[in-house]
Amino acid sequence: MVATPSLSVVDYVILSVHFAACLFVGFFFARGQNTNAKYFLGGRQVQGWAIAISLISGISSGISYLGIPAYTFVDGIGFLFSAASYIVACSVAAWIVVPFFHSLGLYTAYQYLELRFNKVVRTIAACIFITRVVLYLAIVLTAPAIVLDTLTSLPTWAAILVSGVLATAYTVKGGIMAVVWTDFLQSVVMIGFAIVAVVMATARIDGGFSGVSHALHNASRLVNIEFLRPHFLEESGTQNESLWSMVIGLGFLSLGQLATDQIAVQRYLTASSVAACRRSVYLNGLVQGIFTLLLCYLGMALFAFYYQSNVDPLASGAISNKDAILPYFALTKLPEGLAGLLIAAILGSSMSVFAGGINAAATSLYVDILQNVWRVNPAKSLFYTRVASIALSIVSISIAFAAAQKTGLVQMGIIVTAVSSPLLGVFLLGILVERSNTPGAIIGLISGLVAVVWVAVGSLVCGSECDGAASPGRLSNFWLATAGCLTTVIMGGLASLFFPELPPEFLVGLTYRTRAHAQIHAYRIRMSERATDSGEEEVQALIQ
Repeated sequence: MVATPSLSVVDYVILSVHFAACLFVGFFFARGQNTNAKYFLGGRQVQGWAIAISLISGISSGISYLGIPAYTFVDGIGFLFSAASYIVACSVAAWIVVPFFHSLGLYTAYQYLELRFNKVVRTIAACIFITRVVLYLAIVLTAPAIVLDTLTSLPTWAAILVSGVLATAYTVKGGIMAVVWTDFLQSVVMIGFAIVAVVMATARIDGGFSGVSHALHNASRLVNIEFLRPHFLEESGTQNESLWSMVIGLGFLSLGQLATDQIAVQRYLTASSVAACRRSVYLNGLVQGIFTLLLCYLGMALFAFYYQSNVDPLASGAISNKDAILPYFALTKLPEGLAGLLIAAILGSSMSVFAGGINAAATSLYVDILQNVWRVNPAKSLFYTRVASIALSIVSISIAFAAAQKTGLVQMGIIVTAVSSPLLGVFLLGILVERSNTPGAIIGLISGLVAVVWVAVGSLVCGSECDGAASPGRLSNFWLATAGCLTTVIMGGLASLFFPELPPEFLVGLTYRTRAHAQIHAYRIRMSERATDSGEEEVQALIQ
């Protein structure tokens, strides 16, 4: 591995300016966040374009920023086609799922599950989400740790601790408004450096873009007929990604992130209207797809550069972790100052998504569990939420110390994110299958969760070396989210047939067919909370 190099004065200036700007933005928008509506939803006044751009760093973070170029550098261009998965995901999210949440006037996505089923389903879903976020954010913190461990002499544990503590500080202070606008700034920096790195890397390759293509062709890194096979199972020494797994398999993964993950849904709920909410979903899908293509090409360009130079940083021992290929290139080949910009992009984005994740998890913990189950004093809602943020941060940082010992950020990110795929399944079950009921939803949710955990644990323990086609770990990670979602829908739908059907009037405004009545249903909720007879009369008038 390269000897602990030092950053230049220009690098440190860029890094300092970036963090100063982030802190300024975070604390600037933290002003006046003294009510639930403002702290959780920003008063529903955030513009759709800001929501869409902020989700670049809010979802991708340093995991994608380091992992996608590294995956493409080592495994070829197959991941390039995953950009199409966002087309599938944003279409379903924008027209089937997300409008329900906004029309019903919810604080969290999981409130819908209580309206459609009952409190037990909502509580189980919230617990799954919170657990998944704590694990996911632990991986998010490993990205800057890897960068700093590669570029400086700062220990990995110190990078994790500093990043987590700083992110927690402005999360507790600022609420969703600080998170959205800080993420917006981080996203701009991430995209900006990626563009600069692509241009600089391509300029150093003989033949430019054609040189990249020739290098990939000569090294047999382009897709072949095998790429058209589904490849459902992991097989040692063979190509495990395919066109189908990239578009459909990762499409389910992306849909879960965009449509039912509180990290994204909480930002959609800050939009001023359903139309603005829908536009933000489409715009985010478009930008995420383009950003994925950009990162994939960056990995291709890095491969071509080192291929023409007859140097393999991994084989030569210059780096021991494939996820360090981008920072290694920035440090050794790019002009002074760009290494500092890379650190700013990755450190800042990882801190930002950590802040957004903790904010979303703490919101769900308070709204879906503390307030809904334990009935804590609502006058202390912000106090409980801030305490929850600190507690969840401590747990996530602790887990990050162990996650930092692993390699392969893309694969780890896919596995952990796929754990929430049963949540997508139970939402689709409630929205699309009117015959579904509470017992069926619980059975489906538990079945999907067991299936995903079984395969995910097996993948981490033994991977493709597991014996037998049905052994844990044999299912390709790219199909994990699809399996979890479909298992939940199928098992939930079948189980529902053995229990009484819900009355039609109970489903008004809560299924895709009755979605036009969602606002009436939301009005009924508000009136029932106020316990006024006149409110119900107004609802009946609206229905008539």
